[in-house]
Amino acid sequence: MTRKGNISSFPKLPPERFIEFHNEFKGDGSWWQACAECGGECEEHKIGSLMPGEKEYIAKIADLPLSVFENQYLDCILTPSGNIEVLKLKPGCPFLDSQYRCAIRSAKVVLCDVYPIAFEVANNRVNFYLDPECPLSHDKNTARYFEQVGIPALRKLNAPVEWYAAVALFDSFNIDYKKIKHTRNNISKYESFTLEQIMAARL
Repeated sequence: MTRKGNISSFPKLPPERFIEFHNEFKGDGSWWQACAECGGECEEHKIGSLMPGEKEYIAKIADLPLSVFENQYLDCILTPSGNIEVLKLKPGCPFLDSQYRCAIRSAKVVLCDVYPIAFEVANNRVNFYLDPECPLSHDKNTARYFEQVGIPALRKLNAPVEWYAAVALFDSFNIDYKKIKHTRNNISKYESFTLEQIMAARL
């Protein structure tokens, strides 16, 4: 297992872009009850990836030193395309309360906030679509909001295509976090995992 340190392979997005995104789009809206009804299944086996510069933005909003925020909430996945900051690799989101609402809604992790918006990378272009596995995709009004407001707000963030491509290497997989638990040193520490370790933990 390798410690990433402060090295980043992708240029950080400025905080102003995250502020603009969260002002324009509110993913944790009135439809959050649908998440409670399905039991937050996407939180149990999926990986939440942070955009470049997003950990610094959230840590500042949460008024936490970056090292404390990393140790408490984050891990890192080392891919051939670059290193990706992710929410702590364990079942459930560390920010999700018992009502399936985000405790940091004003700075919610972007890819969590926009879900069920998903993406694929082809021909050096990021294509966004609604994940049909999420119940929210089947409600016309909710789906319209995510398509008409969420996707444009996501595009305006202008995260690098290369970052999306790196995330796509593992984003679609369900993960058995028990397998990862056996390979980590300390759950209360920020740790890095290779892509091979993540692939070995697929369900």
